[in-house]
Amino acid sequence: METDAKSVIENIRPSELESVVRNETGDPAALVSGKHTWQAIDAVHNDQRTKAIVRASGQALVGGASRDWSCVVKLIDPSLGSGDAAAWNDPTIEEKVYELGLFADSGVPLRPAKCFGISQVDERIKLIWLEDMGKAPQPPWTAGQYISVARDAGEFNGLMTQEPPVLPFELPVDVHRARRNAMSRGQSIESLLENSSHPLLRAALQDVPAESVAELDSLCGELHEITPRLPHGIAFGDFHARNLYPLGHETVAIDWAGLASDPVGADLSVLVGSGFSWGINEAIMVGQSEPAIFEAYMDGLKASGWSGNRNDVRRAFFTHLPMYLAWAALLTDGIRSGRANARRDWIEARRGASFEEIPEKMAPIVALIPGYVSELRQLLE
Repeated sequence: METDAKSVIENIRPSELESVVRNETGDPAALVSGKHTWQAIDAVHNDQRTKAIVRASGQALVGGASRDWSCVVKLIDPSLGSGDAAAWNDPTIEEKVYELGLFADSGVPLRPAKCFGISQVDERIKLIWLEDMGKAPQPPWTAGQYISVARDAGEFNGLMTQEPPVLPFELPVDVHRARRNAMSRGQSIESLLENSSHPLLRAALQDVPAESVAELDSLCGELHEITPRLPHGIAFGDFHARNLYPLGHETVAIDWAGLASDPVGADLSVLVGSGFSWGINEAIMVGQSEPAIFEAYMDGLKASGWSGNRNDVRRAFFTHLPMYLAWAALLTDGIRSGRANARRDWIEARRGASFEEIPEKMAPIVALIPGYVSELRQLLE
């Protein structure tokens, strides 16, 4: 936990904590009893505005009896820049979702984590007190969990397309294009092509021509020229497995700062695409299970009453996917050139491997690129 975040935690007023505990327990007379603890959650995230994520827990007197309580506190400093990697996120949207209870009763099995309070510490720091999902299934997920969440996402996206709620803020539109534009791919792809015979790149590319990576990126650009004409609806945005919790009959989502109006299927594109960007075993499993994950999403759309064009959904499925796939190859060239050194800790934490191990571990993911290139060509005809 960073020093300033630790200082904020240590100076939280007892009355504030008691208010949160009363909301968490549902008892307006609950009292904090005994000591409580703070435990930093080592989450891998892109947005520099998130200063820390901390689990608070302890004991409370509820109805005269002692019981455990816990919640997760997200410390946000909106005054900081997001960094290019999260420039499309808006923390004020996330705050409104929690503050107003938006999407909590949408009638589909995907909901925000419960919010027990929002605090303004000073002119900068805000605290969002959230439902503790520590006992929910944690990543890496099984194929069944990806399939379950995909179905819930389909039902949510389908309903949000047909019955969009009136929101107290303006949604960004076509965030998938902003995400692609924020990535400096041109120079990286040129470097990949020029250095494709380097041993590190050969370890990642194996039998995949470097030109196939370049074509995937080019086709993604062509796709993004037509995506504004695809059917749109409210999308969660940053719909990856570290923001989601498959919990019994529902999926609980955190980090609603990426909410946007995007093509129907964009959320699934992030779910599957991001699955290729975590640990290698998870990535391989996602690649093998992608057809079933896609069908589950389609089942969710149909369950909502949606009756659109399947090929449009498949096109939307490619809004983000190529960026994640290309990264598997471009990352290796970044390691070769030293461009990736500045984010080494973040990359190694996300991949679950050292820089020395990553190139060879990327090979099964890079191997998927030619097949997706072929399919995207057909979808663009």
